[in-house]
Amino acid sequence: MSMRTIIAVALLLAAIAFSALDVASAAPVPGYLFVLAWGVFALTGAVLAIRRPANPIGWLFLVIAVAAEGSQLASNGGPVDPAGGPSSILRLIAAEAWVVPFGLLPVLLILFPTGRPPTRRWRIPIVLAAVIIAISVLSSTDDGGTSVLSLLVGTGAAPLADLLQTVTGVGLIGLFLAAVASLFRRRRSASAEERQQLKWVGYAGAILAMAFIGTSVAFFTPLHELDHEATVPVTMFGGVPFVTGLIAVPIAVGVAVLRYRLYEIDALISRTLVYGSLTAVLVLAYVAGVVAFQFLLSPFTSGSPVAVAVSTLGVVALFQPLRRGIQSAVDRRFYRAKYDAERTLDAFAARLRDQVDLDALERELLDAVGRTVQPVTAGLWLRLR
Repeated sequence: MSMRTIIAVALLLAAIAFSALDVASAAPVPGYLFVLAWGVFALTGAVLAIRRPANPIGWLFLVIAVAAEGSQLASNGGPVDPAGGPSSILRLIAAEAWVVPFGLLPVLLILFPTGRPPTRRWRIPIVLAAVIIAISVLSSTDDGGTSVLSLLVGTGAAPLADLLQTVTGVGLIGLFLAAVASLFRRRRSASAEERQQLKWVGYAGAILAMAFIGTSVAFFTPLHELDHEATVPVTMFGGVPFVTGLIAVPIAVGVAVLRYRLYEIDALISRTLVYGSLTAVLVLAYVAGVVAFQFLLSPFTSGSPVAVAVSTLGVVALFQPLRRGIQSAVDRRFYRAKYDAERTLDAFAARLRDQVDLDALERELLDAVGRTVQPVTAGLWLRLR
């Protein structure tokens, strides 16, 4: 067993141990889910570090998982005692390591998928990420208002710590924007395989972004009453939407880096667009149908569930026509080549039923093959009886 494999396994075991201790500390439901998310990060990182040891992406996943779980575990002990000496400083550093995942995720995207930045100048955001992480750990305060900076300098450092926190917060936002820009920069010169890899990350990023935006919007609307115990948007509905999006990131990166079933992303995106849109339309149709039928039938049904039954039947009847229509719209908008190929084959099949001239049939067949498969050359061989 190589030294790299031993280190990867050790980091994975550290993340598992931190997770077990965190669960044992009676974390709330969102806490359990985040333990699961960081566990997926650690497992993906270990697999990548063992299979692709020269690529730093797997190692970054492992560091993110260990830092996230270690930070949560250190925070479970409550506020740090300012008079505790070096042990308090070390514990506070561990507790404030929650910023490490947020600082390393942009670095991971900048290095994706080759493990190297697109150009030399993209090393600058990587250096800035290290600086921002260090400053944020030093200036972040725990529940008791204590920071590493205040332990080292004194309570008079509080205004400086607040200023540094604002600066690092803006810096983290800038890092994520730079990371997204690096993906677009890399895409311009990417090969066909790299474009598929970038699609996987884009797909996972879209899931995470929709989860975050959706829970954030729900948090500031009457929907918050459905989960009134949520204190921040990411914990809405038990944290399930956000954690699902978070888990999608390491899975997508792992598939892309290992190139495992890489070219299935197009079908995955297509089905997500179709069934996501279909679900939204059917839910709206169902709610609108229930409200409308209850209003129209209330004088006759006196509160019976007829409106719900009629709306349910209507949604069932709409499923297949809506699915076909949305699938056609998605193919036409996002998968034009596939849509055009299907249209060409349908048109050829319609002409084939009425075609009796063998020479004309040969020309039409070669034309259909050329427009759909697009081979370099095409020919037709007929066996003479």
